[in-house]
Amino acid sequence: MLKISVGTVFVIMGSIFFGIGAVVMIVGIVMFFDVSADIVSRFLFLGCGALFTILGAVFLLWVIFKAVRRKKLIENGEQLTGVITAIRMNMRVTINGIHPYRAECEVIDPYSGERYLYSSDDTIEDISALMGMSVTVYTDPNDRKKYYMDISSLTNRYNYDENVHDYR
Repeated sequence: MLKISVGTVFVIMGSIFFGIGAVVMIVGIVMFFDVSADIVSRFLFLGCGALFTILGAVFLLWVIFKAVRRKKLIENGEQLTGVITAIRMNMRVTINGIHPYRAECEVIDPYSGERYLYSSDDTIEDISALMGMSVTVYTDPNDRKKYYMDISSLTNRYNYDENVHDYR
């Protein structure tokens, strides 16, 4: 089964927007130096190209910054263990008519006894089989609001069996 994450969708969208924007902007620059082209066409191509290029760059930078933050949390963050308490569909996002899933977990700090609730990144795969499993959450020791919930190891281990063909 093809694994597509929301981040992959943003990389694809960002690359397409950036590429189209760069081509249209180059056409606009060439038209800018062409004396036979009217001024409206020049600025229309330059403006649309710049807009698409900026949108593509924003999508790509969002994915890059998120990956860098995740890497820093895994390397330097505090590692906590929690239990997945709920699997919900993210109804605010739709990818090809499908709402992605999000796991929610509860972590109890072993030192203070405080309870923290975290949610995973969106994923296209049905992760309902992960309910009740232990999951690792990496948090910033100075700010518990900055976290990364690692469900990728669980989905790789429990969700993919080549012998199961689910056609529901």
